[in-house]
Amino acid sequence: MFTVITEIPKTVKGSIEGGNLVPFIGPLYKPQRKADGSQDFESPYLEDKDLNMQLMMSGYSIQVFRLGEILLLDSNGREYSSPGRKPSYWFVETEEFDTLKEAVARANEVRR
Repeated sequence: MFTVITEIPKTVKGSIEGGNLVPFIGPLYKPQRKADGSQDFESPYLEDKDLNMQLMMSGYSIQVFRLGEILLLDSNGREYSSPGRKPSYWFVETEEFDTLKEAVARANEVRR
């Protein structure tokens, strides 16, 4: 089954996350390419402890799901791949489809 996120509520009564937002906690990282070609991650905010704390406490939130996103869910309603999100936990509306072609058509429809 292919699941499409069809509706995302702006707010949910009693929820500080607004139904589809999760507070961002932690430093922001950006990928860096080393001289030998390998990849590493660094945070420009780790050096500045005050700025890092401000970012964590600022109430900055990120979306858990995006409108029109296509997921493969297991029998418990959780996505197979990492990070294992569960749409019903976040109050988003979904529709299920038997084929990927149908799911893509519906995803394109809800994004408009």
